[in-house]
Parts: sequence; C-alpha cells; structure tokens
Amino acid sequence: MQVIVSGQGVSIGQALQEYVKEKLTNHVVKYFEHAIEAHVVFHKQSVFFKADIVIRDGTGMHLPIKGDDEADDVYVAFDKALARAEHQLRKYKTKIKSHHKAKLGEFLRNDDIESED
Repeated sequence: MQVIVSGQGVSIGQALQEYVKEKLTNHVVKYFEHAIEAHVVFHKQSVFFKADIVIRDGTGMHLPIKGDDEADDVYVAFDKALARAEHQLRKYKTKIKSHHKAKLGEFLRNDDIESED
C-alpha cells in the first residue's frame, strides 16, 4: 500500500512519516489486504494540529474511507483520525461482506420446490 504523508504549514519529519506509515498499514491491512493508497495531510490550526486521512480500499467500488480529528499533539491527532477511519473501514467491510448467502440459497431452493407443485 502506498502511503503519502504531507503537511500544510507543518514540517513533517522522518519519525512522523515512519510512524504514520507503520500504524496506517497495520490497521488497513486487517480489513483490506489489497488497499491501493492512503493520503495523510496534517494542518496547523491555531494551537491544534489536524490530521486528515483518505484511504482508497482497492475493492473497485471507489468509495474513499475518510477520518479526521484534531488535538494539541500531532501524534494524538493522527491516532484519533486513524480510530475514526478504522471504524469506517470496519463498517464498510461488514457492508460489502455477504452474510446472507445461506439464506438466499435456501430461499431459491424453496421457491423451486413450490413452483414444481
């Protein structure tokens, strides 16, 4: 997965980039092994840092997963934004996963039996 880290009005150091890439990759791979890319942008707003995360999942549905939050520390802002994005990833994964295959198969078999009578 390609992770792009940038900052607007904030200097992004090597340590922050490595931290973001490691944590983001670990959390996204749990839900989507073939995620394409993620963009992380840090902003400085008065005394707070804001982190925006956009993840492209690679499922072909082209639905971006987004998470953003702010805090007085850049690492805390990223962790909060990642928690929000992870919650959306979990919901999205559950949504696209088919839990009703057995019920659909049973419904189709019952429909065929009734039509033969």
